[in-house]
Amino acid sequence: MLTAASAEMPLLVFSILVPAGLVALGLTGLLRGLAEGEANAKKLDTLALIPAVVVLVGLAASVFHLGSPAHMLGMFAGLGSSPLSNEIACAGLSIAVAAVYVVFALVKHPGTGAHKGFGIALLVLGLATAVMTGLAYAIRTIPTWDGAFGWAGQLCLALLAGSALAALMLAAGNAFGKKATNVLAACAVVGGIGVIAVVFAQGSVAGSVTSSAGATLSALMGDYTTFAAIGSVFAAIAAGCTAACGRVKVSPTVLTAVAVACAIVAAVLVRIDFYGIYLTVGLA
Repeated sequence: MLTAASAEMPLLVFSILVPAGLVALGLTGLLRGLAEGEANAKKLDTLALIPAVVVLVGLAASVFHLGSPAHMLGMFAGLGSSPLSNEIACAGLSIAVAAVYVVFALVKHPGTGAHKGFGIALLVLGLATAVMTGLAYAIRTIPTWDGAFGWAGQLCLALLAGSALAALMLAAGNAFGKKATNVLAACAVVGGIGVIAVVFAQGSVAGSVTSSAGATLSALMGDYTTFAAIGSVFAAIAAGCTAACGRVKVSPTVLTAVAVACAIVAAVLVRIDFYGIYLTVGLA
């Protein structure tokens, strides 16, 4: 299973970091107006560089997967008909908007209205990128990847990791009011529960699949279950820490830092499981 996942490492990094960074930017922009005082609001503008770097690292990883950057020029040929082209187009648009937003925030420090507008746009684009990334794996001849598992898992991971990273930004900028707490808690809990549900549902399907050549995944399902269980624990911790901010007498910065670390570990384990159960209908 680890061997299969390591072969897809660039895509694993891309599929985790880009949607999570975009969602974090969107949530931070949406809730930026809750910061106490202009100094903290401007501090949040500077901190936006952190999720922006997360997105850029994910983008760089995807370029390595292409083998040659020149291949990027042909990736839009199937726009509208190819899930992969749709994914790249959506991610490209999202990253462009994110870049404009971060530069605008750093240079101009616009008002709350502009931040909310960019925040809503980036949140929608980030979630759309997560869905498009998952749909690129929905292939009929690979029943372990087909269906809603790909896009649902990506959507939930983006919500979980993105809300944790946004919570860390807001904690550092003293923007943790009741509204921010409720919004981020809802995103984290939905994402965490969704991740756990998807990974075990996908495992139940993978364990019952047999290719036309008679191949099964029975030898891998023990490893799958182990990764799924450990990933689920980390996902639950990430969601719990994010939801607990402002509700318990523990530093929000500490809680959110733990949440980000646990969300990343959970995402890596879940994606390893996903890539590890590759099985076509006709081939072993």
